[in-house]
Amino acid sequence: MDHDPYEGTTNMEGAAKYLKRNYWTFRTSYKHYQVPCEQIGGRLCFRFAHLDAWNKANPNLMRLQREAA
Repeated sequence: MDHDPYEGTTNMEGAAKYLKRNYWTFRTSYKHYQVPCEQIGGRLCFRFAHLDAWNKANPNLMRLQREAA
């Protein structure tokens, strides 16, 4: 059985929900804040493990962004 490349991933809307952010705010700022993502089969995917590591390494970044919104 082949490995599913999408296993453990989510799309942009799912990543925003996972990080408890507004979708449109997340969509416009994910590149600026260097949130890890990758193109798989033409789709932008966010791995949950990478989101967890990024959020742990940048604990104040999302908090500050929430306060500014």
